Amino acid sequence: MHLEINSNATPRWKSIDDLVISCPDLPALPIGVTKVIQLTNSSDSTAQDIAMVISTDQSLTARILRLANSALFGMPRKVTSIKEAVIILGHKNVRNLALVAGAMPWLTRALPGYEMPQKALMMHSFGVATGAKMAAKLAKLPDAESAYIAGLLCDIGKFALSNSLEGDIAAMITFGLEAGMSFDEIEVKVLGFSHAELSSRMAERWNLPEEIITAMRWHHEPSGAPEFEKLVACVHIGDFLTNTCGLGLGGDGLMYHFDKSAFQILGISADDLDVIINEFIVAYELQEAILLEIAA
Repeated sequence: MHLEINSNATPRWKSIDDLVISCPDLPALPIGVTKVIQLTNSSDSTAQDIAMVISTDQSLTARILRLANSALFGMPRKVTSIKEAVIILGHKNVRNLALVAGAMPWLTRALPGYEMPQKALMMHSFGVATGAKMAAKLAKLPDAESAYIAGLLCDIGKFALSNSLEGDIAAMITFGLEAGMSFDEIEVKVLGFSHAELSSRMAERWNLPEEIITAMRWHHEPSGAPEFEKLVACVHIGDFLTNTCGLGLGGDGLMYHFDKSAFQILGISADDLDVIINEFIVAYELQEAILLEIAA
């Protein structure tokens, strides 16, 4: 029986830890990607160490090389080996490539609880990543790639929540519209926490950097972020651009609340976003064609 949405709804889990322990639907990264994250976090790791780990997974190797040689990453020349990619791109960029390649298989899944068909979350996530990276460059942040990864992964918590919300989303949207609440606020009311909180918990399990974890956790409310506010604001703006353009939306995308403090945090304005919107659409369309080809 589906939960009847009301203002006194009882959360479905005692805590987020209860869900993490009991839920079989949490997405997992390939072992090779997890090891790459560990190696790239160590100053003692060499390009050979990282290449050896990636090369043990043939499908991961193939996806990384295809991504590295695509227009998405703008390699100066074609690379034919993982070791060469590590040397040219550096540890952090290869870590990001591995995360993108490792996430793609489950980003393509349908999420019926959020009314998202197959590949919708993939296109939405890459839209958020693209917009977050553009916002970081616009604000002259030194690490635009971290904004890209935080944007890419900020909605992974939806995987675990989709089955539990299936059949309820229409009632949740109606309740939210009547109450003037955003969808993540309704998630907290019904589930006890939002998909953003669960996404950040997954990032913790994967040992991602603290700034990426924080940006994932607070990407809907940058004004509440305890630290790394600029990175959080970049992901929020990336999410806003993606929702505004209607890219890979689910039912919850109809109830997006934009936090204007993101402008103040980054020192930019709405006019600045108007300037980059066409650039964002062009970059997204290029990315979409490449990703759909690789995902196939």
